[in-house]
Amino acid sequence: MTARDIEMLRWIGRLRFAEANQVARRFAMDERNAYRRLRGLVARDLIAHQRVFHAMPGVYCSTSSGLVCAGLRLPRPRLDIRTYAHDRAAASVTIELEAEFGPPAVRTERELRSHDAGDPPRPRYAVRRGYGLGRRGLHFPDLAIELDDGKSLAVEIELTAKGTRRLDSIVRAYLGGRHHCVRYYAAPAALGGVERAVARAGARDFLDIRALEQRWALPAHS
Repeated sequence: MTARDIEMLRWIGRLRFAEANQVARRFAMDERNAYRRLRGLVARDLIAHQRVFHAMPGVYCSTSSGLVCAGLRLPRPRLDIRTYAHDRAAASVTIELEAEFGPPAVRTERELRSHDAGDPPRPRYAVRRGYGLGRRGLHFPDLAIELDDGKSLAVEIELTAKGTRRLDSIVRAYLGGRHHCVRYYAAPAALGGVERAVARAGARDFLDIRALEQRWALPAHS
């Protein structure tokens, strides 16, 4: 085990999963080298390798032993095919945000949920969608950035169109939350809906909408 192996293990553990090409991109290494290091971590039962879709790359996710080895107090991630494309895009967006803000500033959804566990009266990262008290009414961003002034930037990733009512409730919740601002990465199918929801809420100065790069999302046939 090298310091780089531990660093890779910790990065994967903060996500639900990552592909070898994402690990290679994040750590600026040749993809063959990334595969070799990942195979070593699988052999030690620190990460697990799963192939989910035909003709798609396999994914790597942390085991319980891997989380302990990486010093992460997070539950073992569960791979869900319903959120597979979204989780894959989240790993790629994480890489971009770490390059923009620096790795220490980025918090993943798993870390946000762990921080706000126990339903605190005023969560730091989650926002309430108007359902009153209780975890049922909480909405968590997909990522968050810790800013220099002690505030945070919430990051949302939208691949598909949400219902108008649901999207409006999320945007309104952010307006009443603790985040300094919100950045939306929206795929073409979701972009128009997000723009209209932001316009209805009069929140153009608070929410920054950006097009999600196609390479971050799964091909349409998958």
